[in-house]
Amino acid sequence: YDTLRASFDLDEERARLIASFADGAMGWAIAAARDPDLVDERVARVDVVLSMASMPIDERLVLSGTLAEDYTRRRNELPPWLNLFSQCWRDVLLVKGGRETAIINTDRIDILRELASQCTLREIGEILHKGQIAMGQLARNANARLVLDVLMFSIPVLPRKATVVG
Repeated sequence: YDTLRASFDLDEERARLIASFADGAMGWAIAAARDPDLVDERVARVDVVLSMASMPIDERLVLSGTLAEDYTRRRNELPPWLNLFSQCWRDVLLVKGGRETAIINTDRIDILRELASQCTLREIGEILHKGQIAMGQLARNANARLVLDVLMFSIPVLPRKATVVG
């Protein structure tokens, strides 16, 4: 954090956000400090992941179709998305367990709290488990659309009380 601030002339909030998002990956932190679009793109992807629980199933299936189509064109895009998916739901688990100081997506604490309050530990654990299964299936060349559809169905449909926008 201090190194980012000093080396890239970042304000405190931006440096903390990049450091949190990087989660120890200094190369990503440096790239994000140099290219603000990296942080903006990541925030947009996090917003999609966190809003999935409030999406009706048909919207989730449209999303899985889009992700699967992108995967057929750019095979390296989906694994990082699934990692981000797991990271977001890990944050929900941490919030549910009272460990808010350990979350990565600190800028989305309100929506993480909302999701944690609406999901059981069992549901959160199941979502994380299905995310790991999806990563393994894709590594074994399973049909991306089917894998993603199953993942979308694993997320409970929750009512929304708050917006994702931070």
